[in-house]
This record gives sequence, C-alpha cells and structure tokens, in this order.
Amino acid sequence: MKVESAHGVTVSFRLVEESDAEFILSLRLDPELGRYLNPTDPSVEKQRSWLLDYKKREAEGVEYYYIISVNKSGKRCGTVRLFIEEDYFEWGSIILNGDKTPTASIETMLFIHQIGFEVLGFPKASFTTNKENARAIKLYSRIEARIVGEVETGMGSEHLYEMNLNDWGRFRDKFKPLLVKELR
Repeated sequence: MKVESAHGVTVSFRLVEESDAEFILSLRLDPELGRYLNPTDPSVEKQRSWLLDYKKREAEGVEYYYIISVNKSGKRCGTVRLFIEEDYFEWGSIILNGDKTPTASIETMLFIHQIGFEVLGFPKASFTTNKENARAIKLYSRIEARIVGEVETGMGSEHLYEMNLNDWGRFRDKFKPLLVKELR
C-alpha cells in the first residue's frame, strides 16, 4: 500500500512532485543542510529529470520520497525518502530547514517508521549517518536506534543503524502523542 499523504501534529507529508524540484535543490545545495549529503548538480532541470525517474520507482513501489510541510503555515520545510529492500526498508534524505517545527524531526522519524513497519509490514529498518553528523546521531539515540556497523561512502565513514519491531514499539510508545494519525 502506498501512503500518498499524512497529517501529523505539527507537520504533514506528501509525495514529491516535479514542481518540488527547485525546493529540493535549495535544500540539497544549502551548505549547512547539504553538508553530509552526496554532491548534487545545481541544475533545476536535472533535478526535475531525476524526479521524473524517481516517479517511475514510486509507481513500481520501490521508493517513496516525501515533502514535509508545516501545518500552520503550509510552508515546505523538508524531505525524507523510504527505500524498499528485499526484507527490510531503508530511509534517508531527511533534510529539514529553518522553517521546521520543534518536533518535526521526531514526527518525521515516527512517520517513516510507521509506514515501514505498520503499513508495509517489514520486520527491520536500516539507515546510515555520517559519523561527524552530531545532530543526527543525537536524534537517532533519542529514538533508540542501534548502531550495528560502519560503512564507507563517498561522503566518508558512516554509522549503520538498525531498528526492529521491538525497537519500533518502544520508540512509538515513547512518542505516541506525536504519532501520525491519518495516513492516506
């Protein structure tokens, strides 16, 4: 089942569209926000082309890319992606700009794990972060994700994290008031 949109406590989520290309590029090219991301071509046209290719993967049910917006203002404040693997899901490309709400990070983590574990029914989540990304490491500690290894990428050495259904249950219960209520 594909989740096209969701309404959280302070932020909402919807699948990206080609018209989001300029916004996504602005996030990725921001020196602070894009510091731990793979390099991105600054061409809006190339970003639009990439999004058109992504929409094919979305239609195949192997990847979902969401825009995050602030409920009160409707302003877009970030992105997050979910990737379907054979027997687990991965997520990444979480970027939140200065327009985010104080709970946007946790709400985003709840949303992406709710889809992976409860909607898609996977038993495990996997994700990585650069070992120098202190803010992300602090967040992943709050959600009780476990470091299970290390990987080398084009962006340096990264922690490899996992969560299983028990981890998800503890995370979900700990932050239950921020859980997305409506998935569409």
